[in-house]
Amino acid sequence: MIAAAEGREPGTTRLTIWVAIVVLLSVVSFVGNLTTDPDENFIYQWTLGVGTLVQDGILLLVVFLLARPWYGTLLAWRPPFSYKRAAGLGAALIGGIYLLTIALSPLFEPGEEQGLVPRELDGDRIAPLVFNSVLIVTFVPLVEELMFRGIGLSLLRRYGDKVAVLGSGLAFAGVHGLVEAVVAFTAFGAGLAYLRLRTGSIWPCIAVHAVFNGIALAVALLVAD
Repeated sequence: MIAAAEGREPGTTRLTIWVAIVVLLSVVSFVGNLTTDPDENFIYQWTLGVGTLVQDGILLLVVFLLARPWYGTLLAWRPPFSYKRAAGLGAALIGGIYLLTIALSPLFEPGEEQGLVPRELDGDRIAPLVFNSVLIVTFVPLVEELMFRGIGLSLLRRYGDKVAVLGSGLAFAGVHGLVEAVVAFTAFGAGLAYLRLRTGSIWPCIAVHAVFNGIALAVALLVAD
């Protein structure tokens, strides 16, 4: 149906659908985070992983439907131009975002706001902790990168690369619905978009996102009482 509405090239229909999904997810996230207090032990609950699989699974299906049949082009589903450049830019991005987060820490606490940072380690609930952690480090980065730096960035590039990079970053921040983390998430999303444009591939973005999530989760667990 999308292809019939657009002819032979990806056009405004796909972008409209993508923007509508981003707006819907953003509204739901912001309202939910503003009206409920974060559960300090949410990462120990099976519902986190099950909900993530369902929500992100549906989102992944939508992404592939929007990208068909131009998967390689719209999702940048191909090797990077240079693995060395990808590694260097990725390391610089991770370091820069952590420096930004530290600089903003006196004013904002995005980890506390998100509610995924446990107050204490619970040895009796290791299984859900491992399950949720694996999803946070693997499945979540895959889906989010395909959604924002894959199909989203490609559809936004008709307005120029600068608009696409900033738009991707703002959309990424919006769907997380975290007021105190808007600056950090926007910067991270824009940085990942720049990484994709410089490397020509979605895979460095997925790798950097996974490493970033893994480091953040490991630090949170190490400092937990």
